[in-house]
Amino acid sequence: MRMFIAIDLPEHLKAEIFKKAENLYGKKLFYGNITEKNNLHLTLRFLGEVSSDKMDEVIRKIQELKLKKFSCSTGKIGFFDDENHIRVIWIELVSDEFNKIDAEISKAFTEFQSDHEKFTPHMTMARVKSVTNRKEFVEELKKIRLRKADFEVSEICLMKSELTRGGPKYKTIEKIALSD
Repeated sequence: MRMFIAIDLPEHLKAEIFKKAENLYGKKLFYGNITEKNNLHLTLRFLGEVSSDKMDEVIRKIQELKLKKFSCSTGKIGFFDDENHIRVIWIELVSDEFNKIDAEISKAFTEFQSDHEKFTPHMTMARVKSVTNRKEFVEELKKIRLRKADFEVSEICLMKSELTRGGPKYKTIEKIALSD
């Protein structure tokens, strides 16, 4: 199974982000896929293929991280790669804890190293296949204002990803509570 470790988001935040993505998509400035409301999350580490006999070990390792609850907030809207080649529209998540969490996960899961030099906490709002009017598209992206939302992260999730014709489908396999 394709697995990843993630932070789920509060429902009100998912609803606001999804609405902004739908509005942007409705302007027909790009072709691609917006992230389904129920799929919005922050990936802490993509694990890739994990056999069912390794599942208990992965859950145990997550529990042993002994991570504490922490505060998080939404930040700016951005995109990967750059203005000339936009592949992903994302929303930043901000917390002083993310570097520590990334380091702890790297230490516990040496066999599942990150494929990025630096962890960039974000949630994917949309994946872009092509742009109809680059200048107008970038201007619209810069106009999007997300109300700053602060929320407490009290659990992390082990999630399964199934790739389907209609896009990825995510399912929570295990929720691991963070300590006080």
